[in-house]
Amino acid sequence: MSTKMTPLAATLIARKDKPASPAPAAASLGETAHSGKPKVYQTGEPLNFRVKKEFKRLFKSTAAQHDMKMNALLVEAFEVWLREKRER
Repeated sequence: MSTKMTPLAATLIARKDKPASPAPAAASLGETAHSGKPKVYQTGEPLNFRVKKEFKRLFKSTAAQHDMKMNALLVEAFEVWLREKRER
């Protein structure tokens, strides 16, 4: 006997132990809960470049330690760099 799975709507959350239910109220897609700024990884363009393995490991662990996405850390670091350059 085959059971077909019905895809969930984007506004529903399903768990093994509970039926699908509406997602809790949160900031709309493209905004962060704290600043209201669009999330870079949802609205931006892809940016690809290579770094050393050690740099990637440190960058990724630093983002995780601060509960940040890696691209959010990259954007914040670049913004700080720009501010410092303008002050000189």
